[in-house]
Amino acid sequence: MLLSLKDRGLEQVLLFITDGLNGIRNACLEVFPNAKHQACWTHLCRNVMKYVRAKDKTTVMNELKCVYNASSAGEAESILYNFMVKYSKIYPKAVAVLEDLTSLFCILRIPNGNS
Repeated sequence: MLLSLKDRGLEQVLLFITDGLNGIRNACLEVFPNAKHQACWTHLCRNVMKYVRAKDKTTVMNELKCVYNASSAGEAESILYNFMVKYSKIYPKAVAVLEDLTSLFCILRIPNGNS
């Protein structure tokens, strides 16, 4: 699909936002090497919530929303760090969903975006 888009004249992609499908990040960046990639926050939140007790879901989700609603990458990283510290002992599997991701805040770093 990506090669087809390129063959039909698509020259530049600024940002791909994808789910956690294995290999999709690498495929996007292989075809469009100047693009950025970000993990989809909707999919991440769903994956985090799988590991949270029903009684805590609203509280945890409201705190997680603060991360992706931040106005800058620095602010988002700080909020995420505090979130992970707070919940790492209570919900280690939920926090693990967020630990290995390198592309959480690309949208906040694109030109004309925030810092």
